[in-house]
Amino acid sequence: MAVKETRLELDSRMKQLLQKLGRAINDSVAESDRIAEAISEVRAAGYEIVLKLDATIGLARRTSEEARMAPQDRRFLESTRIRVEEHLPERA
Repeated sequence: MAVKETRLELDSRMKQLLQKLGRAINDSVAESDRIAEAISEVRAAGYEIVLKLDATIGLARRTSEEARMAPQDRRFLESTRIRVEEHLPERA
């Protein structure tokens, strides 16, 4: 069975929000002591390294009025230094 893809048109505000998310992810990686340490270890082993990360962000319009976030999703985002809006309730 084929899956029908619907192209989502993004307004300028959503594009700005996604760019902000991209910068936040990039900054989190750049500021990570663990990543810096791992890169240093690779270089100490005699190698040059180039780090390139690709992120895929999926968007879908919500059908309900209230967004919910699983506690583990919130912890993951916060562990990558992505601030989670306080008004989003957690789901059990």
